Amino acid sequence: MAYEFDLPDVNGGGSLPCKIEFGKDGITIQPKGHEVYDGDFAPILIEYYEGKVRLVYWPEINDADAVIVDMSGAKADKRVDLMEEHELEMKQ
Repeated sequence: MAYEFDLPDVNGGGSLPCKIEFGKDGITIQPKGHEVYDGDFAPILIEYYEGKVRLVYWPEINDADAVIVDMSGAKADKRVDLMEEHELEMKQ
């Protein structure tokens, strides 16, 4: 299943056509004119891999290596209450 939309420039400078696709590999995002080293594949992928959500992206078309970000640190159960942490530091 794929959806096409215009991604607006946050500074008001127009927009860029994009495609989001939901497939067996995960969610891919492909801004128009952007692809990976070895073909016409979306340069941004969100996947669920070995029990972890990962963001995989290829920032350079001439480099086959992807950047992989494990999103485990962004899980809601990892949140630290900053007020409680500050109060504990003050007691020490």
